[in-house]
Amino acid sequence: MIKKNKNFVMWHLLLSVCLSIGVISNTFAAIYNGNPANYRALLNNLVAGDTLILDSGTYTQGMTISNTHGTAKEPIVITGPESGDPAIILGRSCFNTVQIQNSSYLEVHHLTLDGQNFEADGVNGRGTTHHITINNLHIINHGVNQLIVGINTKGPAWNWVIKNNTIDGAGTGIYLGGSSGNWAFVNGLIEHNLIVDTLGYSMQIKHQISRETGIGMPQTDSRTIIRHNVFSKANNASSGRLARPNLLVGHFPLSGVGSNDLYEIYGNFLHQNPSEALFQGEGNIAMYNNVLLNDVGSALNIQPHNDVPKRIDIFRNTIVASGSGIRVRGGHPDYDQKVFANAVFAGGNPIINADDQTENITDDYNAAASYLVAPRAALGKLDLYPLRGKTTGSTFEFTQNFTDSSLDFDGRLMRNTDRGAYVDDETGSVWLPQLQIKPVDPTPVSPSIVTQPEDVTVTEGEDATFSVVATGSGLLEYQWFHNDVEIDGATNSSYTINAVSTSNNDRYRCKVYNDQGFVNSEDAVLTVSIDDVAPTLLSAFATRDIRVDIVFSEPVSARSAETIGNYQITPSVDITSASLSDDKRIVSLIVSQLLEDTDYSVQVSNVQDLAQTPNTLAQSSINFTYRSADGFEDGNADGWEPYNDNGNTVRWSVVEDEGDMAYYLNTTKFDNLSGNRLGEYSLLPEKYGDFTFTAQAKLGDDVTVNSLADYAVVFGFEDSENYYFVMFNNRADATQLFKVINGSRTALSTNDVDWLKDNEYHHIEISRVGSEIKVYFDGDLMWNVVDDSLGVGQVGIGSYNDSAYFDDVSVTGESSISDPGNSAVPTSPTGVNLLRR
Repeated sequence: MIKKNKNFVMWHLLLSVCLSIGVISNTFAAIYNGNPANYRALLNNLVAGDTLILDSGTYTQGMTISNTHGTAKEPIVITGPESGDPAIILGRSCFNTVQIQNSSYLEVHHLTLDGQNFEADGVNGRGTTHHITINNLHIINHGVNQLIVGINTKGPAWNWVIKNNTIDGAGTGIYLGGSSGNWAFVNGLIEHNLIVDTLGYSMQIKHQISRETGIGMPQTDSRTIIRHNVFSKANNASSGRLARPNLLVGHFPLSGVGSNDLYEIYGNFLHQNPSEALFQGEGNIAMYNNVLLNDVGSALNIQPHNDVPKRIDIFRNTIVASGSGIRVRGGHPDYDQKVFANAVFAGGNPIINADDQTENITDDYNAAASYLVAPRAALGKLDLYPLRGKTTGSTFEFTQNFTDSSLDFDGRLMRNTDRGAYVDDETGSVWLPQLQIKPVDPTPVSPSIVTQPEDVTVTEGEDATFSVVATGSGLLEYQWFHNDVEIDGATNSSYTINAVSTSNNDRYRCKVYNDQGFVNSEDAVLTVSIDDVAPTLLSAFATRDIRVDIVFSEPVSARSAETIGNYQITPSVDITSASLSDDKRIVSLIVSQLLEDTDYSVQVSNVQDLAQTPNTLAQSSINFTYRSADGFEDGNADGWEPYNDNGNTVRWSVVEDEGDMAYYLNTTKFDNLSGNRLGEYSLLPEKYGDFTFTAQAKLGDDVTVNSLADYAVVFGFEDSENYYFVMFNNRADATQLFKVINGSRTALSTNDVDWLKDNEYHHIEISRVGSEIKVYFDGDLMWNVVDDSLGVGQVGIGSYNDSAYFDDVSVTGESSISDPGNSAVPTSPTGVNLLRR
């Protein structure tokens, strides 16, 4: 049984007081009283500062709010009655119950949305929407299928506040962002919501491919906060391939703006899921002071989904689960995935695969009652507060500067000896976890600065970033100042100045405010040093037979770097164009056709950096060799792009093996990805339609120990969810040709021949002409398959989840890559073209 939230604010009274004392400053602001007969006409005329108060009753024509804009000081407010009989907005066939489109600074309060089980969302934000507040809605009968969403954004969205809502039995409770990674949802606050008995996710925030520009979306580091919500899938959950976690968050952009964004997830109660873990996440996550209970499955999975886990901090959670407790796999090796100070009681392993785990209290699922007050009681009496002294440990230094991270699940100050989500003392629980909106902290707190911005010293042309960590009640807002002058658009917890100059010198501070007050940070000083060092050449390599890339030591100017007269390649190579990369460090030269196994020298002069007084590169030269078959004899693998870090070679190395050099997938410490995709691969930059691939390959795992040792060849690679691959496996029936479409694997072949049964090198060959795919092993045809699901794509090598060696890799065929600055496509065969110094 769901209990309705009774923690109502006397909003109408406050509004009347504000009006009487003149707080609402818009001379033309108005208060309208709406009813089922006139509300649609009133909606069309709302302007900044207006309020529309809907009478109780049934509204049969839905609610459409389009191109409606308030301001930060004068939002547009639409509200139903706070108590008594509600204003009920009925759903209609083919129309979302509340449609918000291309609108901003808008608040919607105190409505009941009855979807009547039509195929339409409850609240749907379409187009560009920002500074939207959705508060105290009761959303029912929006669950005819899993694609129907209680609250949904279908366009770029930022600074949304979603709070105090009850969503009962929806297809999906809250779904923010686009399914393909477009339409980023940025800098949101989702708090004190009750979401129960959804078919699919209670809530999902989709991964983000990039951050939209030119529309006002924040362009500095942002945090989306998910706190004090109740997510329960005890009933009605889908099973099988449609099963979903209660809460899932995807990755942020892999580079550039937004790549350092963070999810702060704290103070939530995640309850029951019979088919999936309660939580799944990747990217950058701080998850702390939550209570997770799953008597029918696992609790918390950090794992690849559309990318991989990066910066992960899992701490001070209390977890009781009949399955596994905390599972961490597939993390990015350049980032820390930390699991510490949790209290975990699990039927499976309490903590799995976390390389960095410390100071956790763990035990079996059935032992939870020895640590917690009432972990087996029914909701309303369920109490996961610790028995006195059972969840304490040694003094542990906490340096995590996350919002409210010093407060326990009930909002009390924690000590450095506490483990799990509660302070371990004799006071007991403030709120017993149950299916009701978690009460709001009754004593709002004004902001305070936890971490002050620090002085920064950089060289001109570099970027400089200031950041502040603050805590306080509600949604914190930020404004940065330079020498006490407000910086336009600098409204996040961090502020980055790109390509600084000496004019950026001096003092910076941040003002942090909420509805309780404000606080100013201390001043931080930016010191910009003069750049008097000229750029130098780092490397040069042929990425194909008509393209040479040159890498500089620092960003260089497009004017000098794209002047072809500043380059000369000998012997006898003509240069037709030069194009500078986005990071301004790599120049791509389009050249006349290079010759196989030929040594070249590239001379560079007159290229300048971005200093106010530009420094000019001294005339320099660097050598490279073009080859179409990569034997790795020079000891490097330049040009290859490993999956696990977009070019980072932590899992890949060039090593000596059997008297020769080979490209080595050097670890088994990775898992396959969801949908039975490959766990690791390394790609060549070329994209091919028709091609022939050949290589020598050897299993790295001992076949007498690992009965499923494998290596793989990837082709037709469009992205991590769409590609072909051939798996060569030590077990006959696992050797297959597969295609991965939208993240799910399908076999295109069958096999009962034990092709691969030793740790010797074997010759493998794959060719594709049109839709015909042929696979050979040591010269014998394995399969001849016809499939045209995927077209042009990259080619590479990898493994499902094992180590492997590769040598003498060659790809010939027509490449369809268009080079920067040149739309021509080569018609002659090209190959694997890598640096040979």
